[in-house]
Amino acid sequence: MNNLPITEELDFAYLLELMPVLHNQPGFTWLPELFSIIGPESLINLCRYAGGENIQIPTLEELTTSVEALQFFYDVRIKKSRTLKDVPSELLDKFRVICQEFDADA
Repeated sequence: MNNLPITEELDFAYLLELMPVLHNQPGFTWLPELFSIIGPESLINLCRYAGGENIQIPTLEELTTSVEALQFFYDVRIKKSRTLKDVPSELLDKFRVICQEFDADA
């Protein structure tokens, strides 16, 4: 997809800022914020690929611990450079969920 010309991008941003009047309508609540964070092209792609879906965006802490747990999963179960004893206790629950999902797909 081509980038929007700057005037169209500004018009798009302005229109999205008018969306708060639709704040009680599902699907419109976070559009202005998403536009300002990811820009018009990514917002359109997000709508194209995930439109109509309800998605839950993790907190930064959830994202961080998930990535850390995935790294331990990789190190313990795939690379075998660490053992289960190396997994920090605060990551054990996520680590076990990842292992269960991996084993269910295997």
